[in-house]
Amino acid sequence: MTPETDAVTFTFIRSIRLLHSGDAALLGLDDARRLYTEEYFGEDGLLAQAAWSDTGELLRCVDESQADGQPIQALDLPDGPLLKPGRGWNTVRLNHAGARHRGLRETDRIADTTLSLSVPEKMLLAAYIPQAASPMSLIGIAESYVMSEAQLTRTVYLVCRRLRIAYALASRVMADDGLPCDYETAVLHVVHLVDLADDKPVPAEDWFGLLPAPTLYRPTECIFDRERGELWIAESGDGTRPAQAHLYRIDGLPRPLSHEEALFDKLYRS
Repeated sequence: MTPETDAVTFTFIRSIRLLHSGDAALLGLDDARRLYTEEYFGEDGLLAQAAWSDTGELLRCVDESQADGQPIQALDLPDGPLLKPGRGWNTVRLNHAGARHRGLRETDRIADTTLSLSVPEKMLLAAYIPQAASPMSLIGIAESYVMSEAQLTRTVYLVCRRLRIAYALASRVMADDGLPCDYETAVLHVVHLVDLADDKPVPAEDWFGLLPAPTLYRPTECIFDRERGELWIAESGDGTRPAQAHLYRIDGLPRPLSHEEALFDKLYRS
């Protein structure tokens, strides 16, 4: 993406299967490389928290599904330094809230409330949105939200991003809420790089293929341990796939700026 990241490589190390198949989050990573995770699962939104070794051994957990309806105590986190996932403050320009999840194209001014897609982008995205009748039925990006970010260089960030892509229906139908609609939206979760020094939109071709196998379906949060060059990504489950945490090694990053260089950079180059 930039000369700084041309030599960067990502190597898959291992996956940890979490306790359930619901929404997964990362609570933090400690100095001993222990990973702390959190999951919300089931129709009642039950909570589970766990501590894992870097090799995937379950060290301890609290789980509402095993508490017989009794309140549980939150998992004890270490008192020392804890790396936590970034919340998307620096890459907020990727966020967009436009069209509703479904509705009528003319009433909702769908062409004005979505971010446009080129024809090649529609052809690419059609493979990820089987609900759409054809590539040209894809309308645009109805919603974009950076769920988590990790800074790799001064201006380049890795992001876990949730997108909603609007697509036209072949005919008007009645939705489950009893209202008519002639467009729907499909959710995509992607991991990609963004360079804050480049104000152009990140093309759809760059949303996929950054990380080696396994394929990630619902990446939601990330933590980058710069000292060890390790990246953790939480992947939420969906009822058919379990929630997981994936570990990657990142090689080829430029050296971090010294304190003096970072101060000079902040004062004179930002």
